[in-house]
Amino acid sequence: MKKIFTAISVLLPLALCTLGSQASAQTRASQYPKMYSEAPQVLVVMPPQNNSGVTGADNAVLGTIYRCLVEKGYDVVSPMITHDYFIKAGKSASDYGSSLSELKDKFGADACVFTEIKSLSKSYKFTTCAMRMYIRSTKTGDILYDRTLELEQEATKSSVRRYRHSSSILGSVLADAADAARATYKNESSDINYTSRVAAETILEDLRCGKHQSSYGKDGDKDVREQNRSKETIY
Repeated sequence: MKKIFTAISVLLPLALCTLGSQASAQTRASQYPKMYSEAPQVLVVMPPQNNSGVTGADNAVLGTIYRCLVEKGYDVVSPMITHDYFIKAGKSASDYGSSLSELKDKFGADACVFTEIKSLSKSYKFTTCAMRMYIRSTKTGDILYDRTLELEQEATKSSVRRYRHSSSILGSVLADAADAARATYKNESSDINYTSRVAAETILEDLRCGKHQSSYGKDGDKDVREQNRSKETIY
């Protein structure tokens, strides 16, 4: 009898942990049901809203978003076409609320993809990015997909200041320091842009596949991944 109770005491917590993890698990279809019920196929990528203070961050992620959506199997209106349209109209993404009928009529879009770059920075060892991306229906104005990510990545070795020990004269030491500073400046922009692109890719990982993807109609039961990732190394 004692052995039976011992076995129960060991197995019961394991069973409860398993049930708990299964209960807390979210699938794509359960997390984003409207993405599956409306099933948008034609998308317009709105100009990213850059609140990071880093010049050019919006352009850095625009191409990545477009590529990811195409790879996911969606029909995406060319950013070159939409860019010209928004310039002529004198509008940005923030000028559009929940009513997107104008873009539905103009481009035949089922939904629009909005991106907000909240912050983007580089420290001695890490580059960090906070980004939100959501997809809003042009038919109902409802948000179909909404994810926020805070990403921290280790900087590349070439972008971190490296001060080498030297027994040579002061001029050589100063030259080494200058080389390190130039390497830092040269790679800082690329590291920051790389981190923002990785953030965009990560946010779109759990998006439902479009009609041109082999997983279309079969990915609803896939588990949704955690929204936050940290300290990923850039290679």
